Amino acid sequence: MARSELPPCLCHLFQRSARLRTASRQRQPHGWDGVRTWQTLDRDLAVSAVFRSGGHVGLTWTLRPWHSFPGSWSASVTIWLEAGEQLAAAASDTRHFLEGNLS
Repeated sequence: MARSELPPCLCHLFQRSARLRTASRQRQPHGWDGVRTWQTLDRDLAVSAVFRSGGHVGLTWTLRPWHSFPGSWSASVTIWLEAGEQLAAAASDTRHFLEGNLS
């Protein structure tokens, strides 16, 4: 999958992580209030982000295939990362994985 083919929600997440890393390096306050959610057009994949004091970001990844069918299922996982380098590294690793660059 080429970078331009990434879902917009993930592209936005990668761009946001770069801005957070830059602000962290400059030791400026950063973050946001509430939950921010990005999802694919068909809502099969969603990523929600929440910023907490201490500079930590919680990312909840939710997969909901076939959400419109009876008996459908969903799975979620939440990871907590430091808003600076850890978030940037996770975004970079995810981008490389989705692009097929596993090395």
